[in-house]
Amino acid sequence: MPKVKNGGNGRGFGKRSDGSKKGSGWLGEHRSPKGKSVTELSIGVNLYGKEMEIPSMVPGLSRGQVERLVSGKFSPRSNNPEDEAIKRRAISHAIKRLNQGKSPFKN
Repeated sequence: MPKVKNGGNGRGFGKRSDGSKKGSGWLGEHRSPKGKSVTELSIGVNLYGKEMEIPSMVPGLSRGQVERLVSGKFSPRSNNPEDEAIKRRAISHAIKRLNQGKSPFKN
């Protein structure tokens, strides 16, 4: 999957469901096979008894896992072992950040 340097399209990266602005994410901007900008790929999870969105594109993912996310093959509701591993990594990253009093998102 191609990683885009100096990302963005002049319009920013859009907004999350809570209205906050998306940034370039932990792994930078990638392009999907259809040419769409992919930076965070938020998923909904329950952490500490609260429903929240966290990024699925986080540090520690393998190249294959990033390609699975960017290609659109990932499903957060799947029991597929590859998807489960991506979810575990995203949740682990979010918990670490939240325990530090930080947002799970980079920016």
